[in-house]
Amino acid sequence: MALTTAITIAGNLTYDPELRQTQQGKSVVNITVAVNPRVFDRQANELKNGEPVFYKCSAFDNLAEHIAHSLSKGNRVIVYGTMKPNTWTDKTTNLQRTENVIQIDEIGASLAWTNVQLVQAAPRGQGAVNSTATPSGGDQWAANPDETPW
Repeated sequence: MALTTAITIAGNLTYDPELRQTQQGKSVVNITVAVNPRVFDRQANELKNGEPVFYKCSAFDNLAEHIAHSLSKGNRVIVYGTMKPNTWTDKTTNLQRTENVIQIDEIGASLAWTNVQLVQAAPRGQGAVNSTATPSGGDQWAANPDETPW
């Protein structure tokens, strides 16, 4: 059994998510997350931005589609996933190259810097369902009392 490295990062998207389809028809999205660590400068007695670190990340299937439709450049996100090596042959030098990519298991907006309105995803082809809409009477859980309100 191969060992995998789980990783959690918080940072900002450097560009809009790029959604595409594989040859097998699977959705895949690629993003890059910039993590800018804060370091304490003892001479100035204040926190300053350190050198940014850029992480390439990818996701597949429904998660890829949700990312592409929900996030955009500059959004602050928290990413949880597994570090995977991506190996290919460079066409110009004919050398084998490897880079580490985070395969995203979970991703969400960081609420430390913004407010977010959640929209529940509907099954494919049916559009989104606004989870903040309330049925008549003002009780948003009255329409489906079996549904847990969290």
